[in-house]
Amino acid sequence: MNIPPEHTDDIFDFLRKGHFISEDSRDETMRNWFRIIDDGNNYETLCEYFSMLNLSLEEGKGYYYLSQKEEKSDIERKIKQAYKWIDILDFLKAYGRSSNLLFMQGTIFSASQISVQCNINHVLKEKLDGLNRYFPSKKAIERIEKLIKHLEKQYFVEISNPYTQEYKVLASFNYLEDLVISINIEEGTKDAISE
Repeated sequence: MNIPPEHTDDIFDFLRKGHFISEDSRDETMRNWFRIIDDGNNYETLCEYFSMLNLSLEEGKGYYYLSQKEEKSDIERKIKQAYKWIDILDFLKAYGRSSNLLFMQGTIFSASQISVQCNINHVLKEKLDGLNRYFPSKKAIERIEKLIKHLEKQYFVEISNPYTQEYKVLASFNYLEDLVISINIEEGTKDAISE
């Protein structure tokens, strides 16, 4: 095995928490880690290194993350998580459509902009109300802020302008889109799940 690159311990500590390393982060350390991993030789070495820990270094469009084989009980938990992310993605894409923009990597937005759209778009408001089970709050703006903090904690968005409280969608957001696209429910799956 080749010698792991510099900062392997830091990269591992960050990725093992379920975080993403995105190429377009404002954080210089994050961009540096991305460049380290993205180097062809380093990527292969890190893949081999993490595989000894029963982990797999996964590459997306402009981001990296770790995954591991799951037990059956973990799969059920992940399915519940997938429902949550589908609801979140549905809301964010609906917000984008109502604002005449594509909610995707590079999009700049704020909680107040989303709140304004919810006030004038009934369908978007209903979708936000549906997110109350994940981000409980009586006030819509607080629910939106909780959603944004959740996205920030997962490294799908980061603060772009602290003065205007605007956020930027990172490359790792593609993971959510790819996750939803990859869900393929085949005929007979319902019976197989209920057994």
